[in-house]
Amino acid sequence: MDEFKVTVGDSTVSVGDMSQEQIKELITRRRRQVWVHSIIYYRFDKNVIDDNKWSRWALELEVLQKRYPDLAAECPYADVFKDFDHSTGSNLPLYDSDMTVQAYWVVTANELFKKESKN
Repeated sequence: MDEFKVTVGDSTVSVGDMSQEQIKELITRRRRQVWVHSIIYYRFDKNVIDDNKWSRWALELEVLQKRYPDLAAECPYADVFKDFDHSTGSNLPLYDSDMTVQAYWVVTANELFKKESKN
C-alpha cells in the first residue's frame, strides 16, 4: 500500500506511523469537521475555512474510511458517513441538532475572533 499522509495540526504525518487509536481519532475528527463546515456552508451560507481545506479534509476522510473500513465502522457517525465521497457535503444531514449547535458555535467564535483582530 502506498504511503498516505494527512495533516494533523501544522504537521504532515504518515498514516502508516499512526496507531489504530490515532487513526480512529482522526476519522472522528474529520467527520465532525466535514459535517460542521458543511452545515456552515449550506445552511448558514457562510465560510469559516476555505474550500481547499474542506476538500483536503473530505478527501482524507474518504481515503481513511476506504483503507480502514473496520476502524471507520467503530467510530462515531459511521452510519452518516457510510457512503461518503469527498465531492460534497450537501448530502449530509444538515439539520442535525447537535451538529448545528457546533456549527453555530464555530461561526460565532470566528466572528468574535475577526472582531477582536480588528481592534
